[in-house]
Amino acid sequence: MNRILVLSALALGCLATPAPAQDKPSYAKHVRPFLAKYCLECHNAKTAKLGLNLETVKSIIEGGDASPVLEVGKPDASRIVLLVEGKDKPAMPPKEAKFHPKKEEIGVLRAWIAAGAKDDSAEIKVAIPDIKPRKLMPAPVRTLAYHPNAPLLFIGNRNCSATV
Repeated sequence: MNRILVLSALALGCLATPAPAQDKPSYAKHVRPFLAKYCLECHNAKTAKLGLNLETVKSIIEGGDASPVLEVGKPDASRIVLLVEGKDKPAMPPKEAKFHPKKEEIGVLRAWIAAGAKDDSAEIKVAIPDIKPRKLMPAPVRTLAYHPNAPLLFIGNRNCSATV
């Protein structure tokens, strides 16, 4: 009987424990790749259709020619979400686009806006890998010298010179 009570208490304790909160979506890790895949082909600094550039958080918040596309903290009022979800016209990305976002991907965009649409790009550390050559190669030729009266060609690089 005591075992049943202990097991019941443990089970109730597990049920009462809140699930760990999911991390807030990151602009650099989640939203920027989403925009690059589905939006930046048309809405970038060079070809900003309708004046809308989606390359940076600042330009997203500024919006385009028509109006702002993002209401910080309000995904239901953000036109970018409504367009991607197909709740506003014209639906984005257009039907002829190669790729269309899944509901989970749109949910990340929605959650990022709801969380305050923060730009965390500066906080993300980019590690540049140390790439080593597979095999050592001779130094490139830096100088050539030719004498018109002799059949000689002098080749020089950083380490040595040779006569051919």
